[in-house]
Amino acid sequence: RHPKIGNGVLLGAGASVLGNIKIGDGCQIGAGTLVIGDLPEHSVAVGVPARIIGTYKDNDQPSQSMNQVGSEESDRMISYFQTE
Repeated sequence: RHPKIGNGVLLGAGASVLGNIKIGDGCQIGAGTLVIGDLPEHSVAVGVPARIIGTYKDNDQPSQSMNQVGSEESDRMISYFQTE
């Protein structure tokens, strides 16, 4: 089996997507991230293994705007989750 990548997904450089998983439409996956589980639509994931840190506002497609996490424009488009 192979991963299913949704429409408008932005995969950062060196990101690895392993297994029979689904990446929902409009997700953004950070550089070097290891994805080993499904990601819901319009989520933002980073880390090894991947951890969802936020979600896109207004159902934007990151592959169209190419905004990277941490940029000023990206910060306006992402609702970040609070972490402890």
